[in-house]
This record gives sequence, structure tokens and C-alpha cells, in this order.
Amino acid sequence: LSLKIDFNGNISSRFSLEFYIYNDQGILVFVGGSGPHHGLYFDPVVSSVRIDIGPLALTSGKYSIKLSVVEGHDRLDVWDDAQCFSIVECLPFETSWDIPSHREGVCVIENRFHIL
Repeated sequence: LSLKIDFNGNISSRFSLEFYIYNDQGILVFVGGSGPHHGLYFDPVVSSVRIDIGPLALTSGKYSIKLSVVEGHDRLDVWDDAQCFSIVECLPFETSWDIPSHREGVCVIENRFHIL
């Protein structure tokens, strides 16, 4: 999943971009931040940024992304529901068993079973 963000306006110092993914029940699933997670802060002259997210190991369901621009400790702008998307089907284990988020959690973590 890629998001392109274009900026209009004046930012006086370096800033960070943050995103929050929520499921359809409003539960926070994941947070990403250029500054806090990657040590990447953008100069005020930057007018466009692309965020690449994924691969998404999410179970089937509806999700929304909230975006935020942070300058220092101040949240300059917030876009609720900046992007919404659906995972239509989640079949990660080579079976016909769909894994819906309302029943089995929101993410798929690789797992294996072995006879000992």
C-alpha cells in the first residue's frame, strides 16, 4: 500500500509524518512514524512524500488510515479516514479457510506446527 501526501501551507521547521491504521471497530491496529520509528524528519521545503506500507499481514475486514503531521511536539494537521481499504479475503495458509478480523484478530503471524 502506498500513500502520496502533497503539502500546501507553511511549516516552519522539520516535521515528521505519522499514520495510524484502525479496523472497522475503531481499534488501533498499527502505527508508523517517520520521526519516532525511523529518525527521518522532513525539511520545511518538502512538498510531497510517499509512504509505503506493507506487505500487509491483515485479516479480512475494513480498515482506515489516519495521517498526522507533527512538528516538534505539536500536531499541525490530522486527516481522519485519509484512506479506507478492505482486505476481501485472507487465505495465508494454503487452505480455503478465510481469516476474518472480527473472529480471529487483525493480523496474520507466520506459524508452523511440528510433530516431535
